[in-house]
Amino acid sequence: MVMEFRYILLVEIIDELCLKPKLLFLLNKEEVVNRKIGLLILEKKKRGWYITKVAEIAIAQFINPVTCMPNVDGIVLAGSAHLKDEVHSKLDNRLLSIVVAVVDIQYGGESGFNQAISLTRESLGNLKYIHEQNIISTLFEEIRRDGQYAIGIEDTMYALTNGLLSSIIIWNDLTYVRWELVKKATNETKILYLPEEKDLDESAEWTVQTKIALLDWLLDNNEFGAVIELVSDETDVGAQFVKGFGGLGGILRFQTELPSNNPQLVQDEESNNEDDEFEYAW
Repeated sequence: MVMEFRYILLVEIIDELCLKPKLLFLLNKEEVVNRKIGLLILEKKKRGWYITKVAEIAIAQFINPVTCMPNVDGIVLAGSAHLKDEVHSKLDNRLLSIVVAVVDIQYGGESGFNQAISLTRESLGNLKYIHEQNIISTLFEEIRRDGQYAIGIEDTMYALTNGLLSSIIIWNDLTYVRWELVKKATNETKILYLPEEKDLDESAEWTVQTKIALLDWLLDNNEFGAVIELVSDETDVGAQFVKGFGGLGGILRFQTELPSNNPQLVQDEESNNEDDEFEYAW
């Protein structure tokens, strides 16, 4: 009797689908073919389910349920083999429009994440500049139509500290310093915003309570309800923003008067300090 040939079949399917068969099947040739076809069909179904699930989770994570628009500026798809391409083909059209790159990576976990960042560094950099241009262009449009905006140190800080700004735009190399002074006799507080090259000496009447770079103070005291947007001067509009407006401005929640067009909004205080032009008493 001729011994029947037998085959050993070990099926391996990608880890993400959680299909890791632990059994070895001893099957005849016909059974091997049928079993293999069945497993391939199962793999295809499970793979399709997985990809659909990823696309659904992407919508839940990256689409704002209120605005129904993306809540991120860009998406990078990274992975090995063709799985990432299949996920890309199933993404919602709103997310497809903000896909920055689809890249191959060799590792998983944090190492793969870092590799994806490295491979898309140029694309992510371009995305940052596009975002900056859009932000500053929005401010310039408000200025053009005399709309809801604040520019310069005086108007912007007044609007911010009074909760009037929806967003504040700050040059990432802003050179102003925030001084907080206390009057010795009455504990009255006074705030000065001075260029960093200017210094301030204590007097017999006033003592320096704090001195901090205005940029650091703004980042550490984000309690006024305004979105902070840091921009560079590496784009044309960014350079214009820094040169023309000192690198500080914002979008108002509604149109309102500011110190530049209504000086009565700021308390007038008598002082003999030579830097009074930088003193704002709110």
